[in-house]
Amino acid sequence: MKLLLLGLVGVVSSTAIVEVTGIASTTAPARRPPFDDGMIGVSIPSRAAAVAPEPAGTIATMPLAPGQTVRAGDILCTLSARLQELEVQRLAALVASDIDARRAGIGLDHMTARQQRQRELAAAAVGSEAALAEAELERELATIAVQTAALQRELASNELAQAQERLAQRTLRAPFDGVIARRWRQSGEAVESWQPVVEVVALDPLWIEFECPLAQLPACGLGASVSVRPTESKDAARPATVVFVAPVATTATGTVTVRAALANPGSDWRAGLKMMVRCNDGGGEAVAPTPPGGGR
Repeated sequence: MKLLLLGLVGVVSSTAIVEVTGIASTTAPARRPPFDDGMIGVSIPSRAAAVAPEPAGTIATMPLAPGQTVRAGDILCTLSARLQELEVQRLAALVASDIDARRAGIGLDHMTARQQRQRELAAAAVGSEAALAEAELERELATIAVQTAALQRELASNELAQAQERLAQRTLRAPFDGVIARRWRQSGEAVESWQPVVEVVALDPLWIEFECPLAQLPACGLGASVSVRPTESKDAARPATVVFVAPVATTATGTVTVRAALANPGSDWRAGLKMMVRCNDGGGEAVAPTPPGGGR
């Protein structure tokens, strides 16, 4: 009987210890690290372009490799363009030449003098009216020849501009400041019209897209500041500014797509990273902004 009572006392004591331990653990919870209550997003380029040539051709040069930074207007790729260069030279010579205009002008001067002579002869009753009419016709034709020469030169100038544009189309240039993300073709390969050759992305600013619960949306409206950092990195958090809030929520999740712009000079944070996001006005401890590369 004594043994049975001791056993019951032991069970009760053990139960009491467990309950007390549970109460202690719930009344004094351990402090959660920052961002544990944040939202998960992803970093994406603020701009991206798959650059493709308008004409088909053979790639002559590709001076830049993936990972290199570019400025707007930098050459990404050139296609073979010997025929286009020759056409530009031919038309440039035609536009620069005034031979046709000079010939037409000399002819007009000659016919004007002849017409004047026939008028004088007709006035003196020496020349015939038929000869005067013929001289006037020839002068009119000479005037038209001068106008035709001017028109031909204008048309040649237009053709030269078209040829220069076709030549320029064989050089692919960066549409904006950014980074070479990938190359689909190499020097010496043939490429079809509108077939992408190089991809350029802009990583400054870097966009962070995340799904914001409707309850936290007031703290993540347009112009609001959020703190972000990569989940797989020791980099310190940086501030980003909300630039877009989707007008339609996702019914299944009760969230709204939000996009924030993050200053990323040097492009040290990549696109495609899993990001932790927290609204600075959403409770908890705000994260102080740090310069790029901080916390490494």
